[in-house]
Amino acid sequence: MFGFLNLDRPLAVRHQNGALSYREFAWLVGSLAERLERAGLDPGDRVGVILPNSLELLCSYYAGLLAGLVVVPINERLTPPEVARIIDHSEPRCLLTTPECADGYQELAESAKMSILALERIDTWLASDPDLVAPARPDWPSDHPAVIFYTSGSTGAPKGALYSHRTLIDNARVFGNGFGITGDDHSVLCHCMANHFVFAQMTVPMLDRGAIVEIVDFGSVEQTLSAIESIPKLVEVE
Repeated sequence: MFGFLNLDRPLAVRHQNGALSYREFAWLVGSLAERLERAGLDPGDRVGVILPNSLELLCSYYAGLLAGLVVVPINERLTPPEVARIIDHSEPRCLLTTPECADGYQELAESAKMSILALERIDTWLASDPDLVAPARPDWPSDHPAVIFYTSGSTGAPKGALYSHRTLIDNARVFGNGFGITGDDHSVLCHCMANHFVFAQMTVPMLDRGAIVEIVDFGSVEQTLSAIESIPKLVEVE
């Protein structure tokens, strides 16, 4: 479904701890998808994700999609009652979070009858398979549910907006064509990656075209400026 799984471009993702080629990224996504399946998740199940801007969050999106799950990204800066409201509404079977935060969500997990999967640095998994051969995966129907994004709640309680695989594909096509995205382009992901715009409009179209995304800490001016300054200046403006 997503072009990056069949591409062999040298650079796909820059992140706080390094960089990945498309082959490495695809392998990590496939490995995480397998881990989710081993955790007992079945296609159509919802998986909550509370992670900071990171490679782990990006891979969680794509691994969930690859496994046919419905990803529910949750802003890590929300208050406990706000998180509990989203969990209660979306009813995920599993919650992905950091090892540091796992204990803090244990009571919520027990009341919601969901398991917790703590993700440490997954780029360290690459050393386990020098060939980096991503396993074949089913191509899910275009109307298969993909992601539930929650609104900010400015007009009341946050509402869940369901995106299908088709929605993400169409977003990638519209933004890719509209902005003329090519493999030479870069996108700096400096806003909250649990936000629909950052994933559906700033990430998927870029990776679909073989471009580069760079992950920085949410709100970090220093990292954002450094990322922008590192982008090659392809066009000189007079």
